[in-house]
Amino acid sequence: MTVTAADIGLADVILLADVPGLSEALFTAISERVRRGAGLAMFLGPTVDAELYNRALVQPLAPAQSLLPAELSESVQASAKQGGLSPWKQWN
Repeated sequence: MTVTAADIGLADVILLADVPGLSEALFTAISERVRRGAGLAMFLGPTVDAELYNRALVQPLAPAQSLLPAELSESVQASAKQGGLSPWKQWN
């Protein structure tokens, strides 16, 4: 499926799940749509091009305008022992 800037302009919610990268036009369309009220959820994965996302979505001189709270760095693989659910007794 190919997504266009027009598609993004009509979206109420935008979900990016391990999307390696997008064109400058699509990143611009996402930024503009979010500023007009759409929701954005990004689930970063191992194929994401961190440098591309940083260039498109991080504005270090105007952080309030950024769609990412900070620059992305290297991908880290968590071991299975680090993941999973925490027993309820740890929360009480």
